[in-house]
Amino acid sequence: MKKLLTLFLAIALGFTFANAQDINFGPRVGFNYAGYISEGDGSARPSLQFGAFLEAKLGLFSIQPEALISMQGVNSNLGAGAEALGLRDTDFTDKITYLNVPVMVKLNLPLGLNIQAGPQFGYVLSAKRDFEDDNLALPEVLGGLPIEDGDINNLKELDFTLNVGAGFEIGKFDIAARYNFGLTDLRKDKNYEPSSPEAFTDTFRNISGGDIKTQNLYLSVGYKIF
Repeated sequence: MKKLLTLFLAIALGFTFANAQDINFGPRVGFNYAGYISEGDGSARPSLQFGAFLEAKLGLFSIQPEALISMQGVNSNLGAGAEALGLRDTDFTDKITYLNVPVMVKLNLPLGLNIQAGPQFGYVLSAKRDFEDDNLALPEVLGGLPIEDGDINNLKELDFTLNVGAGFEIGKFDIAARYNFGLTDLRKDKNYEPSSPEAFTDTFRNISGGDIKTQNLYLSVGYKIF
């Protein structure tokens, strides 16, 4: 299904740019306020994104695909899962870097304003969990082994999301504010339970009940080179 959707979008974009009245291209940078949609999902993580955009104007509408390196994740803590194993709670930060490819459809309004929406495909470039407590370890009855920073392995490589937002164009600048929300669960295995020090990193937000999805509120600015 995803392959068919990708093929359809590629054909549609090719047709759109072949018939565009005007084409704009340039770099884009922005500020993320990213987190998870789930019960007990911690606090959002402020971060950055950067990349490029390509816009095809078709009168009242525009099609704008982008390629963005986006640093996302969340600030959270081990919580009840740690306490059940006799481990003291500690804060951690999930640092997940995506290559995001949004395809925005913009309705152009007077005075340079627009409203926009579109799908986004995300590919995980890196995913790490950093613990605030550098001396964290399992209880002696479980081996007493240290729990250290490491890669998040129980995380799907692909993330499919939707963007909705509004924008404003002034001169060569393209300003956009968007809310991005996930449509798919981020975990490879919903039932994965920590049983070793590595598992506290491998386990990706192991919460009982409900999916875990990305969400991101972001503001970005593009500059039209041409």
